[in-house]
Amino acid sequence: MEGGAPGGCSAQTSSMAQLESLTRLAKIFTDPSCDIEARKKATDAIKDSQELWHTKEYRRFLEVFFEPLVSQLTSTPPQFEDSELHKLRHSVLEVLSKLPPNDVLRPYMPRLLALCLELLRSDSQANGVLAMRVLLDLNKNLVRSQAAGFEGQFNECVAFIEKVYAEFPATYSEAFSSSPPRLPSDFSPTLAPSPSPIPIPTPSPSP
Repeated sequence: MEGGAPGGCSAQTSSMAQLESLTRLAKIFTDPSCDIEARKKATDAIKDSQELWHTKEYRRFLEVFFEPLVSQLTSTPPQFEDSELHKLRHSVLEVLSKLPPNDVLRPYMPRLLALCLELLRSDSQANGVLAMRVLLDLNKNLVRSQAAGFEGQFNECVAFIEKVYAEFPATYSEAFSSSPPRLPSDFSPTLAPSPSPIPIPTPSPSP
């Protein structure tokens, strides 16, 4: 017993120390004096800390970084050219897309759902595709298991995806190389005023 305890203690201490060293980076995303390059470096450092997301420090990580990361996306305009700001926004969204969708993330779900829905509506195709993947992943891992409170947001997402699917099939072929996205067979959203499940159109085969 004595031989095993220090190792576990050391690992936990290491995770805490790593998080503490990262915490100062959170302010970079809300400090107007920090330029894009500084924010990109901070985002890269956060990406390199993914092992923290699978430890007891994940809750603390979200408390420190979730809102600053979201703020980076909500406080800057969408970019439709390959600019440095576009790269930063996409990198930040990549971080959010890789957050483990477990119960620790549940309190942040409404904010994340709303953000991704807004990105689907107004951002570039690259960010829209990534936002859609986040939404479908959240539905698969969290919404279906405990849907109460999220039906309205996800139903709005489904309706928007249906519209985009009909108008821009190329977006889906880029995101899903093998087949178009389908809602889970056991998920039956209700969109007012109709209580019936939303039909997802199947594209006609290419000639």
